[in-house]
Amino acid sequence: MTTGGWIMLTVSWTIIIALSAFCLGGVLRLEDSQADHIKGINKIDTGDME
Repeated sequence: MTTGGWIMLTVSWTIIIALSAFCLGGVLRLEDSQADHIKGINKIDTGDME
């Protein structure tokens, strides 16, 4: 792989990991009052289980 390829790979993965860490950090820092509207996957009513 060329030097340019390695630079592109490194920059791309750095951006992906940084964005993921930023989003996960934002979710984990939510206070309980801010997270009341977030429901677990087993609590979402899709209307197909009647």
